[in-house]
Amino acid sequence: MRFIALAYLLRHPNVLAIPGASGVEQMEHNAAAADIDLADDEYAALAEAAKRFRPVTGLAAMPAMLRARFARPTGK
Repeated sequence: MRFIALAYLLRHPNVLAIPGASGVEQMEHNAAAADIDLADDEYAALAEAAKRFRPVTGLAAMPAMLRARFARPTGK
């Protein structure tokens, strides 16, 4: 999925993507994202999803963060 996101950013006008890499393999995968050719409809779908995205930050994020931090194992 991150390679698709990187391919989207590389195609996006006026965006300079500087991906990080913790190793050679990850760097090679990042470079391979430049070879992903998104179809126009795929790019449009990703652009629309990016436009609709609204991050949850600040105090509004606290309930979910607390649930994730203090959730009890289900014991399955």
